[in-house]
Amino acid sequence: MVAETPLFTFTAEDTYEIALGNVDSDTQLELVTNSGLVYDLGSGENQWFLNSGFSSRHIAVADINGDGIEEIVGADSWSYIYVYSAQNKSQITSVENFNTCDISAGKLTDDSNPVLLVGDCQWGNVHAMKLSNNTLTSVFSIDMVDHGSTSLTLGDADNDGLNELLWGTGTTSSGEDLLVTADVTATSATIKTTATTHQLDSFNAAGWADLYPGDERAVFFVPSTGSGYDGSKVLLMENTGNYITSEEISSNWDNSSIAVTTDYNNDGAGDLFLPTAQTYDGAFAAMRLNDFSIQYEITGDYSNDVSVIKAFDFNNDGFDDAVYVDGRTLKAVDVNNQLMLATYTMPQYFRDFDIVSMNGNVYVALSQGNDITQLLTPTTSGFSIQASADISCARLTFLNADSDAASELACYNDQSQSLVIFEVNETTLTKTSDVSVNMSIVDMVANPVTATEQTLLVTSANDGDWGYYSASELSEMTVEGISIWKSPALIGPARSHSLHARKSAEGSLEVMMATSRVMYWLGRAN
Repeated sequence: MVAETPLFTFTAEDTYEIALGNVDSDTQLELVTNSGLVYDLGSGENQWFLNSGFSSRHIAVADINGDGIEEIVGADSWSYIYVYSAQNKSQITSVENFNTCDISAGKLTDDSNPVLLVGDCQWGNVHAMKLSNNTLTSVFSIDMVDHGSTSLTLGDADNDGLNELLWGTGTTSSGEDLLVTADVTATSATIKTTATTHQLDSFNAAGWADLYPGDERAVFFVPSTGSGYDGSKVLLMENTGNYITSEEISSNWDNSSIAVTTDYNNDGAGDLFLPTAQTYDGAFAAMRLNDFSIQYEITGDYSNDVSVIKAFDFNNDGFDDAVYVDGRTLKAVDVNNQLMLATYTMPQYFRDFDIVSMNGNVYVALSQGNDITQLLTPTTSGFSIQASADISCARLTFLNADSDAASELACYNDQSQSLVIFEVNETTLTKTSDVSVNMSIVDMVANPVTATEQTLLVTSANDGDWGYYSASELSEMTVEGISIWKSPALIGPARSHSLHARKSAEGSLEVMMATSRVMYWLGRAN
């Protein structure tokens, strides 16, 4: 990749915001900084420096008096809003505003002049202003809905041919963040309460499901909403990106976060296995997705804590069962017949598990504690330990890494950041490779595009950073740890057990995943 050379480099000390516009009579755009600089973007020359600055914080440019030349508008966080003419290198006017969080500008309607938009901080309003006779006058003011304002934006958000005004609020308090939408005319604004979106705190991908036969959605579980003050929801996304959410499922104070799609009764309408904790009382449920109704539930108390959930035909009856971990107990439940099939209580804390059918038998790989990974098979009402390895696996996944029909087991050892591969036989786990991968793997699944010699799809922390504003990566690697490709940085830290892959009808790879901040549906054919 050829490095790009910047056209211009400007010194802009003590600058918080910049704006682009044509603030003089030539045809070139100018770059304007709140610190008082105006640069011509045709020549790179400095055209004005106001040493006092245009404001201490915010900057915008717009022709708010209708004379054909854009004015410079600056706003302090506290005290004043200022309007300047770059043509005359002078201040036109100023107006006092107690506390300003954001400013912007634009046309309310196609046939009106641009207005200045000002968002208050704390409890206040969003204002539209125009410049008349060198004085800022009000066009309208509208309540911000919550605490503070950010990202004032004008645009046709609903494709009705008319502009809407959008802003974020609640961001300067510990409560819920909201995205507010208002219909606007040339003189007024009306909040669209039905279009006000509530905060979805984070996401976990659950997989794909048909609401009805042929009506597919990507399904995501939202563990908490309203900045943690409200409970879990289920989100259904169309292939266009449009989505709907359920009402609150449960308070989910124990922060259970993993769910998985299924059609457990084979009726063609997709279902979801999910946690339904009320306060700290853990519970498991099966939900029908087309109406968000709970079809079956196993309630619990404070000692129950549902974590990893998988859908798998455990008893070979042709219907998916729920296999999940509750605290330190692995449970297999025939949801269709509402029967507990098997349980196994771990002597140490749970790490991860995966399940596979091989040669007509079901095998569960289970990692617990600091150095135990076991191979289990079902018995009449429990599990039998067939093999054990002295290794701790933060993530486990079965795959077919070679050319035969048998599965191998991939283990990510987070203590050494290594990828370990085991050959799986009926009563043995035989290590075949152990390679350093030098990354913090969050999740991994087999690449389903091929049935043999499979590779691994992996989500990992970008540069080992786990913070809320950090980035993640999606990559493909061989079982020898060799990287095949790697995505650009993805917004937000990847979520565990939130990576799903399938082979599309066209034979290509399709991936669904989630970070704490973004839902991804990748590789989908248009």
